[in-house]
Amino acid sequence: MKKISIDKLIYLLPITWIIYLIYRLINISSIAVKFPLDYDNDLSSYIAYIFFLLKCGWNNLCNYWYNGFFPFYHYSPAYFILTFPIYYLTKNILLSVFISMILLFLIAFILSLIIGKNENLSFNKKILFFSLVFANPFAISSYIKSGRLPEFLGLISILLIFIIFLNYFNKKLDKKFFIVFIPSYLLLILSHQQMTLLGHLLILGFLIIKNNKDRIKVIFASIIGLILSSFWLINYIKYNLLEGNLNTLKPIALQFLIFTKESLLRNISITLVILFLLISFIIYYRQEKNKKIIYFFSPILILSLLVLFRIIPFIKFFNQVAPNTYMIFLILFASFFFVKINFKKLNNLIRLIIVLILIILPFTGIIVSHLETPYYREYTKTEMSSIELLNKINNNFIVLNGHFPTSYPPAYHSYAPIFLNLTTPQGFNPNSANINHLYTLQALNKAVSEENCQDLEINANKLKLNYMLAYDNACEFLNKCNISLIDKKENVCLFKSKTV
Repeated sequence: MKKISIDKLIYLLPITWIIYLIYRLINISSIAVKFPLDYDNDLSSYIAYIFFLLKCGWNNLCNYWYNGFFPFYHYSPAYFILTFPIYYLTKNILLSVFISMILLFLIAFILSLIIGKNENLSFNKKILFFSLVFANPFAISSYIKSGRLPEFLGLISILLIFIIFLNYFNKKLDKKFFIVFIPSYLLLILSHQQMTLLGHLLILGFLIIKNNKDRIKVIFASIIGLILSSFWLINYIKYNLLEGNLNTLKPIALQFLIFTKESLLRNISITLVILFLLISFIIYYRQEKNKKIIYFFSPILILSLLVLFRIIPFIKFFNQVAPNTYMIFLILFASFFFVKINFKKLNNLIRLIIVLILIILPFTGIIVSHLETPYYREYTKTEMSSIELLNKINNNFIVLNGHFPTSYPPAYHSYAPIFLNLTTPQGFNPNSANINHLYTLQALNKAVSEENCQDLEINANKLKLNYMLAYDNACEFLNKCNISLIDKKENVCLFKSKTV
């Protein structure tokens, strides 16, 4: 029987997904001139952190959020430090962030070509690997729409270390290893906390396959990386681990245990990704027949099983990693196993299944992304009215909670410090705030939801709150509390607190 050809068909997925990736980058390019204020948007907070680095400096108290906080005591700084020179050259914070996004995708593409070259992959498999890892629907959602660029940098640092380990898989460690590993490990430490934790599983696998002499070298190189990162790491450990700030956060991985209509797609997707990873690994291992492969990837395989059977939410530290981060991390290795398979050695049934995957996956991925991942939204009357009213504020303010399809209250808490030099008792990273301050914010929002004027006044006074921006029903409630109305535009209103 004639074998089913796969080689040329491989191009279908990269061509379709890369074209779609470029289309989504063009769509999000509006952020280069217009601040993102819509939902599904972490990018606004990262833009603010670049601004805080400029205005507040390193490890200084910054008064723009939470009535004073230390921005980099609680969040990895690498992305902001590396983007700062672009900001310095362009003098435009929005353009700088968009340029950094493009550069991250270019670096990812170059690293994909490098790993492909080192592993003797054909060109079509090189671009297939890039597409599967960096142009999949989850990457587009996380890195383009939500703008989680620090996490993107973390994934790149893991890929960089992965390339180094593959190069030294069967080699003794030499001086060149120290030269390339130490800065790569430093980047991993400083890039993104969740990716940093997962990246250490890869290092663990490398330690397992090496002899004691090389293990000592890896540990020694890692210690140097830790020392070089101490300018940030010491404060992070002090304020988050030793003082227990992380313990106040609800485990993010508990989302794996939520089975609602909204979470159905995520749960199905992570299950399919893990099954794809395990099946691809089995085929890859059976072709290579090298037990070191099992030892090297054993931490990744164990992690995938812990996620598959939903045990991960009960494991300390790992339960603070978001489901989407697990998804993207595991896709990296699933994609590697898949492109390492020699399709010519497979029987026709398995080849037929792969052909169907390569035909169905490109269009299914685009359809899912198109339906589930919102595009950049232009300002509506709500955003224009909100900005107009923000310009009438000259002191501490807050945007009261509310859900509007085109407008995201936390994004205004990033916009106002940058463009209006305003401060707010609110912010984007609760872990940065004092726990009592967070309780007061919760009490304020509860007072609004329960329409309790007395509690609103008490908590607004605690927060030293001068102005409140509100929407729709909240405007009616504030009117009942006899708070001074400054102005109202469309469904947006601005009040000045009488408590301060």
